[in-house]
Amino acid sequence: MTLFELLNILCLFTGAGNRFRLKYSLSCGDVLDITNKVVSAVQAAFCCITGAIVCAWSCTRDFMRASHYMSEAYAWFGAAYFFYDIWSMYMVHVQMNSSVDYLSRKLRRPNGEALKKQATSFMSYCTHEPVILFHHLFIGGFGFLVIVASKAYILNGLAMLATFFFCRVASLPYVCLIYSRELGLSYLEISILVLLLPQLYWFYLMSSGALKIFFRKADKNANKSAKTSAN
Repeated sequence: MTLFELLNILCLFTGAGNRFRLKYSLSCGDVLDITNKVVSAVQAAFCCITGAIVCAWSCTRDFMRASHYMSEAYAWFGAAYFFYDIWSMYMVHVQMNSSVDYLSRKLRRPNGEALKKQATSFMSYCTHEPVILFHHLFIGGFGFLVIVASKAYILNGLAMLATFFFCRVASLPYVCLIYSRELGLSYLEISILVLLLPQLYWFYLMSSGALKIFFRKADKNANKSAKTSAN
């Protein structure tokens, strides 16, 4: 049994889980989405711990030849995790599409007439989320910025934005620079650029999402002030 399945059982089939769902009015899709993110957070914590151990061990040794067994071991674990994550996100996708509230919003024609519900298949999920699927299969990690109106989410989103920039965007050129100095290379291979472009794309999505939230909040505050002045 996976951690994802265990958390779903606790939330969906226990008294405490039912009380939690009722308190926050969570659908089955919401529960699966939350548990999927909890498992992702656990994996991210393991990844950070592994990276810290490997860096602490390797940075005092030969840059070109130092190798820690945990880096290779975690690579196998990480590869298995990303295949699992595709499956778990597909399960979330199925439940979200099966939700009555979701269908009432999405499955309607412009004239208000209801559309016939289509069966959700794995192929439909792949066509609905091709970028995520490609990223999981060939890149191995991604980040989304989901910011809502609360200050806690905004601060969390800004911290995520800064962390992503330094650890995923700026770190790769820096590592390549150090590596090229060690080998005496004066050129950059196309494969490195291929690895960097998706990171720039995700950072663009995260930044645009943050800007939309901030401008929308500023517009709401301006409209509120205008209404107050009018009254």
